[in-house]
Amino acid sequence: MKKPERSRRPHRRTDRVSGSGGGRPSVAAHRDARLARCARLAARGRMRRALEGYLGLAEEMPENLEARNRAGDLLVRAGQIARALEIFDAVAEAYEVQGFEDKTSAIRRKILRLAPSHDATRRALTGR
Repeated sequence: MKKPERSRRPHRRTDRVSGSGGGRPSVAAHRDARLARCARLAARGRMRRALEGYLGLAEEMPENLEARNRAGDLLVRAGQIARALEIFDAVAEAYEVQGFEDKTSAIRRKILRLAPSHDATRRALTGR
C-alpha cells in the first residue's frame, strides 16, 4: 500500500512582511541567539565552551560589552582574575565613553571586589 503524500512545508518562513529580505535573521537576532546559547552552556556547567563562545562573540563584535562582561565573569569563576580584570577595565572605559555612568561604576565596583588594591579604579570611582 502506498503512503499518502504529505504537503511539504518550507523549513523557514519566507513570507515575512518586513525584515532583512530573504528571510535572513538580523545581526541583532543572531547576536542574541549566540548570547542565549552561551548562557545555556554556562547554566549547564559547560563553562569552558560558554567562555569560548563569549570570547568569540566579543572578538567578532568588540562593541558588544555584554559578551565581554560575561566573559570576564566566567574568567573569574575559572580563577583567571588578571585576565578578567583586563576585560572589566576595558568594559568600564567603553561604558564611560558612551556616557553610561551607572554601568561604569558598577563594573568598577566589581573590579574593586576582585582586586581591592586596584588604585586606578579606586581613583576613578572617588573622582580623585
